[in-house]
Amino acid sequence: MKPEKFQLASPEERTIHRQSGFVFIVVGILSISLGISLFYYGDIVIRHFIERRQAEPSTLTYTEMPVDPTQEETTPGIEPASEDTDITESPLTSPADTPGVSLGYRAALKSCFKVSLYDLKQDAQGRVQDLSLRDVLEQTAATTLNLSFLKKFRMTPFQIYSTSLYHSLISQRQVLTEFGAPASMKPGNLLLHYRGNIQPGDAHPLRFYIYADNPVAVAVDNTVILKKYPEKLSEEPSPVLTPWIKPTKGKNWRLDILLGIDSPAPFLFCILVEEQGIPYHHTTAGAPLLPALRTQENVPMPHDDYLSILPPVDNSFGGVLHTSPVN
Repeated sequence: MKPEKFQLASPEERTIHRQSGFVFIVVGILSISLGISLFYYGDIVIRHFIERRQAEPSTLTYTEMPVDPTQEETTPGIEPASEDTDITESPLTSPADTPGVSLGYRAALKSCFKVSLYDLKQDAQGRVQDLSLRDVLEQTAATTLNLSFLKKFRMTPFQIYSTSLYHSLISQRQVLTEFGAPASMKPGNLLLHYRGNIQPGDAHPLRFYIYADNPVAVAVDNTVILKKYPEKLSEEPSPVLTPWIKPTKGKNWRLDILLGIDSPAPFLFCILVEEQGIPYHHTTAGAPLLPALRTQENVPMPHDDYLSILPPVDNSFGGVLHTSPVN
């Protein structure tokens, strides 16, 4: 059998082959280009998407749980004091030690001041108010104490119980935290109300030395004896003195103290007591070393870091005014 002869493709077939090869080459080049483009621009698109997602604010919402005034709230790690608690067993600490417990306790003690916090920026229903702190004090503590005026403002669900009015630098946010204030209550234009029924003592005439860099008013048996809008404290703060108070022997008397908080800076508030007939120690300048106003004997004083800011005290003599429960 003779082998078949190799036949060359016709010119028409050769043209078709060349065109097919050219098409395959073009398609290959386009495919490679498209792959490179997708890789490059896809990376850019993905990065842009990630950056936009990271820049967008979170759409999560948080619902504040309603506060039940009957539910006792405590600071983690700190046990509230009961009525039978000795103050030395559960001492107050300064903000530097444990934030949130420097003003007092959530549970009442046998002898203490009851303290309420009002937000003067809101009424009792949470609507915006535009009364200034001075306006409120003028309405509440003109000549006779008018506490019913405070009922129109929003009060925190919790009250605290204080055994000492000798406080170091306190921030407004710390005050709001201690009182369990809801998130809608913000710093600025706040009012603290201290109150207590003072039990009969030796009936010595006494007066208060008040150190405060915010407005303050003092009333005895609903009669306003002091109202002051002090300037900011200097490096050596000077006190504001109340008139002499002459308790009636064997009779309780009511003490109300209103402290406005209108400064964004941490504030100072402390009260010293001077009683007639007490042999106080004296400084080298001759001034008496007075005790801090307290409702129990062994009340811890603020941390040593604050003693250069607070006025010096000597709790060896007096300063303790025992109180009975007050609404």
